[in-house]
Amino acid sequence: MAMQDHPSPCGHHPGELKNSTTAKSKNSKGVHLEVSFEAVDPPAISLCLVSCVDQTGDRLTAPPRILGVTGGFVLLAITFSDSVNRYLRFIDYFVYKAGPGFASLHLLARPYPSSFSPNMAAILPVSDNSEDFAVIFPHVEYFRLESRKHYTHYTLHIYRSDTNDWHSQVACIAEDNETRNARDKLLLHNTMSVAYAEKGIIGWIDLWWGILLCNVLDKKPTIRFVPLPVPEPCDTSEFHLMFENLTPRPHRHVTIFNDLIKCVELDFHLQDAFFNMKRAKDYGWMAKTWTRSIYSDVWCDGLTIDTSEISFTDSSLPNLLPGMFDEENNLTWKKLTSAGPTLSLLDDNVIYIMANENMCHPTAYVLTVDTKSLKLESGAQCAPEKTAWF
Repeated sequence: MAMQDHPSPCGHHPGELKNSTTAKSKNSKGVHLEVSFEAVDPPAISLCLVSCVDQTGDRLTAPPRILGVTGGFVLLAITFSDSVNRYLRFIDYFVYKAGPGFASLHLLARPYPSSFSPNMAAILPVSDNSEDFAVIFPHVEYFRLESRKHYTHYTLHIYRSDTNDWHSQVACIAEDNETRNARDKLLLHNTMSVAYAEKGIIGWIDLWWGILLCNVLDKKPTIRFVPLPVPEPCDTSEFHLMFENLTPRPHRHVTIFNDLIKCVELDFHLQDAFFNMKRAKDYGWMAKTWTRSIYSDVWCDGLTIDTSEISFTDSSLPNLLPGMFDEENNLTWKKLTSAGPTLSLLDDNVIYIMANENMCHPTAYVLTVDTKSLKLESGAQCAPEKTAWF
């Protein structure tokens, strides 16, 4: 089972749900649980479902969380209630392996690190194409020195399945020009997503401030800063800022696959189109892409497309996506608010776009746009709570 482009929403299922993806394990208290996936091809969104029921009833007290996905590895945080006192809760961490062969579910050994940043957690193979994995729980500390300079300290708590234990080591800050010039930005960096590049290198991605690349499995890990090819945030104290100025996700996405970083940004035709969703008058956008090797210091321009250039050839789309077409079955971007671009990991030319009539509407769409052929290739309906920004 290959993990798809979109992260899978994760929920708990109060009963058994078995299919070819089902893997079983026990939590740290010896209680049985199962993890299954309802896997579908993009642009539809797969589901991750967790079941943990014993004689005392449903033991899951909160929806499970997916902390990281790399290839066939999925890092899960699952909250359980205590069997004696149901008001007591504890978290166990598991790694789901999709194969080869049968799927498996691995409970990470305790004790867990006492302090770490869940948004920076990562999972990766211990070497490319390896069946063993490593889990990274980073802990970030900020210090102010006597010289009044601020200092960022990164400690990596690392679990390896080939040794079944934890160890910790400090990651140093690189001395290249880009990183040296961005020391102040390290204090502002807030990881929004994590991506595995290759050869033990992961990227902590902040869609405002840039990417931190780290060779986490090296004996002396080093953190290097990569700026984005798009403008940095403006002054958030300005009273006239729109919603798209306050969070970058509606108009920006960055991913890393193999050694290539890819970035896309939407420039809305109407600057307040996303902010004022009740109007449901998004007149489209222009999208621009960039790429850069993790070993380079230069961004390369990619494609630039506009919604006015996008057409379709699949005659079934007007019935599948009625909100995207007018009475004469012409493609239109005036009925729906579209945002949240997501770059495909499987096809360099594909961008997925989220669309909805408004934030309260029960149906949203995931659209597949081919930036090379300028075609709306396909789409799928989904509930808004299953999308990242609705």
